[in-house]
Amino acid sequence: MREIKSFADAIRQNAAQLRQNLAQATNQFTAEAQSTNANVEKLNSITGEMKAANKEVDALLADFGSNFPEAPVADKNGVTVNKGK
Repeated sequence: MREIKSFADAIRQNAAQLRQNLAQATNQFTAEAQSTNANVEKLNSITGEMKAANKEVDALLADFGSNFPEAPVADKNGVTVNKGK
């Protein structure tokens, strides 16, 4: 009977440790996911600023009659295309 009680105690301890490890892993995952979301927002902001700057440079070059072609544009699949084509 002592062995069964000891075995049951070991199972309870292991189950408690598993719950604790799961909670810790979940908290770490949640923190990393939140950090990733913040970084995505920053990247989107930087991308928007770069897009606006590129348009400004293209407009400035056009104002001065530059013969440089407009900056290429990448579509959603990452394929670079020219605006005029």
